[in-house]
Amino acid sequence: MDLQRGTKSDGVKPTCMGDDDAGIVRLVGEGDGTTPSILSDRLSAVLDRVEDSGRAALLALQDFCLGDDTHMHDRMEIGEHRHLEVQIRRMESLPIVSVAHIDGLCIGASFELAVAADFRFATAEAGFKCPQVRNGYLPGLSVNRLPRLIGAGISRRLLLLGDTWGVIDAEEAGLIDGVLSADQLEEHVRELAAKLPQDEGVALQMCRRLIGEAQNTDYDAGRGHFMAAQNRCYDALDERK
Repeated sequence: MDLQRGTKSDGVKPTCMGDDDAGIVRLVGEGDGTTPSILSDRLSAVLDRVEDSGRAALLALQDFCLGDDTHMHDRMEIGEHRHLEVQIRRMESLPIVSVAHIDGLCIGASFELAVAADFRFATAEAGFKCPQVRNGYLPGLSVNRLPRLIGAGISRRLLLLGDTWGVIDAEEAGLIDGVLSADQLEEHVRELAAKLPQDEGVALQMCRRLIGEAQNTDYDAGRGHFMAAQNRCYDALDERK
Protein backbone atom coordinates (compact mmCIF):
# COMPACT_ATOMS: atom_id res chain seq x y z
CA MET A 1 0.00 0.00 0.00
CA ASP A 2 1.31 3.42 -0.92
CA LEU A 3 1.77 5.63 2.12
CA GLN A 4 0.83 8.73 0.22
CA ARG A 5 -0.02 12.24 1.23
CA GLY A 6 -3.75 12.71 1.09
CA THR A 7 -5.77 15.33 -0.70
CA LYS A 8 -8.12 17.41 1.38
CA SER A 9 -11.75 17.66 0.30
CA ASP A 10 -13.02 21.12 -0.61
CA GLY A 11 -14.21 22.96 2.46
CA VAL A 12 -12.76 20.48 4.95
CA LYS A 13 -10.75 22.09 7.68
CA PRO A 14 -7.68 20.19 8.92
CA THR A 15 -8.80 20.80 12.53
CA CYS A 16 -5.24 20.50 13.75
CA MET A 17 -3.34 22.52 16.28
CA GLY A 18 0.35 22.46 16.94
CA ASP A 19 2.66 23.22 19.84
CA ASP A 20 5.69 23.53 17.60
CA ASP A 21 8.22 24.24 20.34
CA ALA A 22 7.08 21.16 22.25
CA GLY A 23 6.90 18.93 19.15
CA ILE A 24 3.17 18.27 19.63
CA VAL A 25 0.65 18.09 16.80
CA ARG A 26 -3.05 17.57 17.53
CA LEU A 27 -6.08 16.20 15.72
CA VAL A 28 -9.04 17.63 17.60
CA GLY A 29 -12.70 16.76 17.12
CA GLU A 30 -15.17 19.59 16.68
CA GLY A 31 -18.11 18.18 18.61
CA ASP A 32 -20.50 18.29 15.66
CA GLY A 33 -20.36 14.69 14.35
CA THR A 34 -17.60 13.56 12.04
CA THR A 35 -17.97 11.22 9.09
CA PRO A 36 -15.23 8.68 8.30
CA SER A 37 -14.28 10.64 5.16
CA ILE A 38 -13.88 13.90 7.08
CA LEU A 39 -11.86 12.16 9.80
CA SER A 40 -9.55 10.69 7.14
CA ASP A 41 -9.09 14.09 5.50
CA ARG A 42 -8.29 15.75 8.82
CA LEU A 43 -5.83 13.02 9.72
CA SER A 44 -4.19 13.44 6.31
CA ALA A 45 -3.73 17.17 6.89
CA VAL A 46 -2.16 16.58 10.30
CA LEU A 47 0.22 13.95 8.93
CA ASP A 48 1.21 16.30 6.10
CA ARG A 49 2.21 18.78 8.79
CA VAL A 50 4.30 16.16 10.59
CA GLU A 51 6.08 15.21 7.36
CA ASP A 52 6.76 18.83 6.49
CA SER A 53 8.28 19.50 9.93
CA GLY A 54 11.11 16.99 9.33
CA ARG A 55 11.32 16.13 13.02
CA ALA A 56 9.98 13.62 15.53
CA ALA A 57 6.60 14.61 16.93
CA LEU A 58 3.93 13.58 19.36
CA LEU A 59 0.52 13.22 17.69
CA ALA A 60 -2.38 13.78 20.09
CA LEU A 61 -5.73 12.47 18.85
CA GLN A 62 -8.33 14.22 20.97
CA ASP A 63 -12.14 14.40 21.24
CA PHE A 64 -12.99 12.58 18.01
CA CYS A 65 -15.31 10.11 19.81
CA LEU A 66 -18.53 12.05 20.09
CA GLY A 67 -21.30 9.64 21.05
CA ASP A 68 -23.85 7.26 19.61
CA ASP A 69 -25.75 9.95 17.69
CA THR A 70 -22.86 10.68 15.33
CA HIS A 71 -22.03 9.31 11.90
CA MET A 72 -18.99 7.48 13.25
CA HIS A 73 -20.88 4.19 13.61
CA ASP A 74 -22.43 4.23 10.15
CA ARG A 75 -21.57 1.54 7.64
CA MET A 76 -18.36 2.62 5.91
CA GLU A 77 -18.10 2.29 2.15
CA ILE A 78 -15.14 0.38 0.69
CA GLY A 79 -13.61 3.65 -0.54
CA GLU A 80 -13.86 5.11 2.98
CA HIS A 81 -12.13 2.04 4.40
CA ARG A 82 -9.32 2.41 1.85
CA HIS A 83 -8.85 6.14 2.46
CA LEU A 84 -8.84 5.77 6.25
CA GLU A 85 -6.44 2.82 6.11
CA VAL A 86 -3.98 4.71 3.88
CA GLN A 87 -3.83 7.50 6.46
CA ILE A 88 -3.59 5.10 9.41
CA ARG A 89 -0.68 3.32 7.73
CA ARG A 90 0.97 6.70 7.23
CA MET A 91 0.47 7.40 10.93
CA GLU A 92 2.03 4.05 11.83
CA SER A 93 5.06 4.64 9.59
CA LEU A 94 6.08 8.20 10.56
CA PRO A 95 8.59 9.22 13.26
CA ILE A 96 5.90 10.02 15.80
CA VAL A 97 4.40 8.74 19.03
CA SER A 98 0.60 8.73 18.73
CA VAL A 99 -1.67 9.16 21.75
CA ALA A 100 -5.45 8.80 21.50
CA HIS A 101 -7.75 10.24 24.16
CA ILE A 102 -11.26 8.81 24.15
CA ASP A 103 -14.07 10.90 25.64
CA GLY A 104 -17.44 9.47 24.67
CA LEU A 105 -18.37 6.36 22.71
CA CYS A 106 -15.48 5.05 20.60
CA ILE A 107 -17.05 3.32 17.62
CA GLY A 108 -16.56 2.95 13.86
CA ALA A 109 -13.79 4.99 12.27
CA SER A 110 -12.79 6.50 15.60
CA PHE A 111 -12.27 2.99 17.01
CA GLU A 112 -10.12 2.06 14.01
CA LEU A 113 -7.92 5.11 14.61
CA ALA A 114 -7.69 4.60 18.37
CA VAL A 115 -6.63 0.94 18.05
CA ALA A 116 -3.81 2.00 15.70
CA ALA A 117 -2.40 4.57 18.15
CA ASP A 118 0.69 3.84 20.24
CA PHE A 119 -1.07 4.75 23.49
CA ARG A 120 -4.75 5.09 24.41
CA PHE A 121 -6.26 6.88 27.38
CA ALA A 122 -9.90 7.50 28.19
CA THR A 123 -12.08 9.54 30.49
CA ALA A 124 -14.15 7.71 33.10
CA GLU A 125 -17.25 8.19 30.91
CA ALA A 126 -15.77 6.66 27.75
CA GLY A 127 -17.04 3.49 26.10
CA PHE A 128 -15.98 1.13 23.28
CA LYS A 129 -18.31 -0.73 20.93
CA CYS A 130 -18.07 -2.74 17.70
CA PRO A 131 -21.62 -3.63 16.57
CA GLN A 132 -20.75 -4.18 12.90
CA VAL A 133 -20.63 -8.01 12.82
CA ARG A 134 -24.08 -8.20 14.40
CA ASN A 135 -25.26 -5.84 11.65
CA GLY A 136 -23.86 -8.05 8.89
CA TYR A 137 -20.52 -6.47 7.96
CA LEU A 138 -17.00 -5.95 9.30
CA PRO A 139 -15.70 -3.05 11.42
CA GLY A 140 -12.40 -2.42 9.64
CA LEU A 141 -8.75 -3.41 10.00
CA SER A 142 -9.27 -3.54 13.76
CA VAL A 143 -9.97 -7.23 13.02
CA ASN A 144 -6.20 -7.42 12.42
CA ARG A 145 -4.88 -4.84 14.89
CA LEU A 146 -7.02 -5.58 17.94
CA PRO A 147 -5.97 -9.26 18.33
CA ARG A 148 -2.32 -8.20 18.08
CA LEU A 149 -2.96 -5.58 20.74
CA ILE A 150 -5.00 -7.50 23.34
CA GLY A 151 -5.08 -11.11 22.09
CA ALA A 152 -7.51 -13.05 19.94
CA GLY A 153 -9.59 -14.46 22.78
CA ILE A 154 -10.48 -11.11 24.36
CA SER A 155 -10.96 -9.52 20.93
CA ARG A 156 -13.74 -11.98 20.16
CA ARG A 157 -15.83 -10.57 23.01
CA LEU A 158 -15.77 -7.10 21.53
CA LEU A 159 -15.76 -7.86 17.80
CA LEU A 160 -18.10 -10.88 17.59
CA LEU A 161 -20.64 -10.10 20.30
CA GLY A 162 -20.91 -6.33 19.92
CA ASP A 163 -20.69 -5.69 23.66
CA THR A 164 -20.09 -2.18 24.96
CA TRP A 165 -17.05 -1.90 27.20
CA GLY A 166 -16.60 0.77 29.83
CA VAL A 167 -13.17 1.94 30.90
CA ILE A 168 -12.83 -0.78 33.56
CA ASP A 169 -13.28 -3.56 31.00
CA ALA A 170 -11.08 -1.72 28.49
CA GLU A 171 -8.25 -1.22 30.95
CA GLU A 172 -8.42 -4.82 32.22
CA ALA A 173 -8.24 -6.06 28.61
CA GLY A 174 -5.24 -3.84 27.82
CA LEU A 175 -7.18 -1.76 25.29
CA ILE A 176 -6.39 1.46 27.13
CA ASP A 177 -3.30 2.46 29.10
CA GLY A 178 -5.16 4.38 31.78
CA VAL A 179 -7.99 6.71 32.71
CA LEU A 180 -7.24 10.43 32.40
CA SER A 181 -9.34 13.56 32.43
CA ALA A 182 -8.71 16.19 29.75
CA ASP A 183 -6.53 18.21 32.13
CA GLN A 184 -4.53 15.15 33.15
CA LEU A 185 -4.10 14.22 29.49
CA GLU A 186 -2.56 17.59 28.66
CA GLU A 187 0.05 17.18 31.38
CA HIS A 188 0.81 13.62 30.29
CA VAL A 189 1.09 14.58 26.60
CA ARG A 190 3.68 17.23 27.45
CA GLU A 191 5.62 14.75 29.58
CA LEU A 192 5.69 12.28 26.69
CA ALA A 193 6.68 14.96 24.19
CA ALA A 194 9.62 15.94 26.38
CA LYS A 195 10.98 12.40 26.00
CA LEU A 196 11.01 12.46 22.19
CA PRO A 197 14.36 12.58 20.37
CA GLN A 198 15.28 16.08 19.29
CA ASP A 199 16.06 15.12 15.71
CA GLU A 200 14.32 13.81 12.61
CA GLY A 201 13.35 10.66 14.51
CA VAL A 202 14.88 7.91 12.35
CA ALA A 203 15.46 5.60 15.33
CA LEU A 204 11.92 6.26 16.58
CA GLN A 205 10.51 5.51 13.13
CA MET A 206 12.53 2.29 12.76
CA CYS A 207 11.65 1.06 16.25
CA ARG A 208 7.92 1.61 15.68
CA ARG A 209 8.17 -0.34 12.44
CA LEU A 210 9.99 -3.28 14.04
CA ILE A 211 7.52 -3.41 16.94
CA GLY A 212 4.64 -3.44 14.47
CA GLU A 213 6.19 -6.32 12.53
CA ALA A 214 7.25 -8.36 15.57
CA GLN A 215 4.28 -10.71 15.90
CA ASN A 216 4.21 -11.57 12.20
CA THR A 217 7.95 -11.93 11.55
CA ASP A 218 10.11 -14.94 12.34
CA TYR A 219 13.51 -14.51 13.93
CA ASP A 220 15.60 -14.74 10.75
CA ALA A 221 13.47 -12.18 8.91
CA GLY A 222 13.32 -9.99 12.02
CA ARG A 223 17.11 -10.07 12.32
CA GLY A 224 17.46 -8.94 8.71
CA HIS A 225 14.96 -6.12 9.22
CA PHE A 226 16.80 -5.06 12.38
CA MET A 227 20.18 -4.92 10.63
CA ALA A 228 18.77 -2.81 7.80
CA ALA A 229 17.02 -0.49 10.27
CA GLN A 230 20.13 -0.13 12.41
CA ASN A 231 22.16 0.81 9.33
CA ARG A 232 19.63 3.55 8.58
CA CYS A 233 20.00 4.86 12.13
CA TYR A 234 23.79 4.91 11.90
CA ASP A 235 23.64 6.61 8.49
CA ALA A 236 21.39 9.32 9.96
CA LEU A 237 23.80 9.83 12.85
CA ASP A 238 26.75 10.12 10.45
CA GLU A 239 24.88 12.68 8.33
CA ARG A 240 24.39 14.90 11.39
CA LYS A 241 28.12 15.00 12.17
